[in-house]
Amino acid sequence: MPAACLVLAVAASVGFPACGAAARVVHGFRSTGWPAAAAVDWSLMLRSLLAAGAVAALATLLAIPVAWTIRGWPARWAGMAALPMLLPSYLAYAALNLLRAPGTPLGDWLLQGPLDQPNLRPVIAARTFAVLGLALWAWPLPLLVMLPRLRRIDRGVMESLRLEPLGPARRSAFLLRMTAGPVGTALALTTLVMLGSAVPFHLAQLDTYAVRLWRTLNESAPGTEWIAWTAAWPLAVLAVATAVTAAWVLPRRPVDSAQEPAEARGAAWPGVAAAGAVWSLSVLLPLFMFARNIGSVRTMATFWRSQSGAIEGSVETSAILLVAGTGIAVATALSLEGGGWARRVCLACIGLWLVAGLMPGVLVGSATATAWNRFDWTYRLADTPAIVVVTHLSRYGFLAALLGWWMHRTDPLDERELRLLDGADHGVAWFRAAALPQLPVLVGGCLAVAVLGFHEIEASVFVQPPGYGRFSQVLLELLHYERRSDLAAAVVTVTGAGLVAAVVAGLLTGRRR
Repeated sequence: MPAACLVLAVAASVGFPACGAAARVVHGFRSTGWPAAAAVDWSLMLRSLLAAGAVAALATLLAIPVAWTIRGWPARWAGMAALPMLLPSYLAYAALNLLRAPGTPLGDWLLQGPLDQPNLRPVIAARTFAVLGLALWAWPLPLLVMLPRLRRIDRGVMESLRLEPLGPARRSAFLLRMTAGPVGTALALTTLVMLGSAVPFHLAQLDTYAVRLWRTLNESAPGTEWIAWTAAWPLAVLAVATAVTAAWVLPRRPVDSAQEPAEARGAAWPGVAAAGAVWSLSVLLPLFMFARNIGSVRTMATFWRSQSGAIEGSVETSAILLVAGTGIAVATALSLEGGGWARRVCLACIGLWLVAGLMPGVLVGSATATAWNRFDWTYRLADTPAIVVVTHLSRYGFLAALLGWWMHRTDPLDERELRLLDGADHGVAWFRAAALPQLPVLVGGCLAVAVLGFHEIEASVFVQPPGYGRFSQVLLELLHYERRSDLAAAVVTVTGAGLVAAVVAGLLTGRRR
């Protein structure tokens, strides 16, 4: 039964849109052949890889000192450290942009370019801020990839390394060789995630492959969206390869379920200061930059009153997503508990969700909107806010499923065997014995999924039904039209809500039974 529920959820959020997109592509080829617009621009793909790789490299560099600092701390600090990634990806970039606004020293310098040739300073600044802003958003991803490996390093190894007469360079090289696998994985995974990011690069007018696909979709006549889907096949190949690798690695990946890491000791103050600086640049600096541009408390009150419908709509969607994510996590843990075919089906569902999660959000939203608006019996759903929930599940369902996998893998084996002997391996008995002790982790992780759905933009703009307000749509419009006081009020609202929810999620996720 849990595996069947997962199959239904994956079929509605991933399978049906994917099959609809494939059918459209086949029909398009039969009707018009291979159009020139569907060809892959390999030079643009290379530039996109370079931009994504730059973001990944910078994000990994930011994550390394944080990972080494908190590796011996309780697990809740990992949840707190991951808070920046629960905020909008464009937040840090938009805040950095305020540093080059007209009238600021940097803004005035950027405008004072050479008179005898084009002034490239604003363009270079915008693209630099885009890379830096995305790195400030993405560094928790390599942190979470590297942290489990760092926490398993035995305390004796570190003590022996401290006693060896090695200089800082040789000691750093040794530590880098010891963690080369997690660092490489973090770089590759972050690069793949950045390849699908469109909004910050779009705002910085940096033409990447995801931005080009978004533009093609916006310029496509009805029924020709398949051209953009066809041009995205390199990204689809990378996403499928990553999902297949994850489905093969997850059953074999060790998970440390101990109460404390191998070396539970206080970190040095330089490391704490570096970690605090990275976190503050990602969260506190954007909040401060926008708060000082609000003007007055009356501006906040006026904004909330004028956008109350959009805020309420996003809150309702996030609440539904919280419930749905909890169900997915529980169904995943139960399916893995059963083993056999249920386990294989569960891993396949995780893989399909990973493919959708790694694809550009604009493609996911476009495929979902096209599929669910195609038939009369599905159009009723597409004309309601439920289609937004389905789209968010296609993008973030893998997070809930991975949470269920984590709950299963950290569940002690002896307790699982006792539950099997007592017949508490399914239903209410399983929930009381296995899920209830991990309820803080379950609620905290799914609350993070709901927070991501609150401000998601890229897919929502394609599926949002007419007359249904969404706070993400309001943010996107404000980012384009540069209404600074309203934009500041919107960012402070979403950051404040995200901070509260993410702090609760981090504290709950870090609790252990």
